[in-house]
Amino acid sequence: MDINLGEIFIPNDYTLTDFKYQDIEIQLYSLNSGSTDFDLTGQIIWPASIELTKFIIDNNQLFKDKNVLELGAGAGLCGFVAAKYAKNVIITDGNQIVQDLITKNIEHLKLNNVQGSLFQWGYENSKAFKDIDIIIGADIIFWPQSIVPLYETVKYFNEQNENIQMFVSGIKRYQQTEDEIDNLLTSIKRPRVLIKQINDYKQIVYIYKL
Repeated sequence: MDINLGEIFIPNDYTLTDFKYQDIEIQLYSLNSGSTDFDLTGQIIWPASIELTKFIIDNNQLFKDKNVLELGAGAGLCGFVAAKYAKNVIITDGNQIVQDLITKNIEHLKLNNVQGSLFQWGYENSKAFKDIDIIIGADIIFWPQSIVPLYETVKYFNEQNENIQMFVSGIKRYQQTEDEIDNLLTSIKRPRVLIKQINDYKQIVYIYKL
């Protein structure tokens, strides 16, 4: 019998996680605890995702009839809730295992205006997505090696639509990474502007508009 050792150590014992806020209730498959593989942190619903989702609900008029792209979506909480207001939502992640989880949640929720896509950030890869009005992302400013590809993605969409809106959330981990992304975004006149901070967790969650 052939055994795929990689599959043995990839956690996929997903359970349904409840999210409730105001009049919105949703259940998504996710992991309850962290993976030992740093690139699979998207299998968990983190505070930054929860708070960005609350922001979407509180400001749902911004998303009405819009085409939304979620970056580094993980389980896809933000995107699935945005789909309750938006015209269309594309929920993306750069890891195939995490993208499989997104597909599982798409099949579970059966929303006609949602699709999933594997997306490795970068200028050229961004050309696969057309007519995007809003970009959202939770905890996407994280690994130093991802900052330039993320910047190139923002640069591409900014060139395609100067009126595009972008909202991201996260916690501050590495100051050097924070400074690098801020310098890059400022160079294309898309600086991060802090619009909210939430102190309900061990670390502060920040929500920015780009």
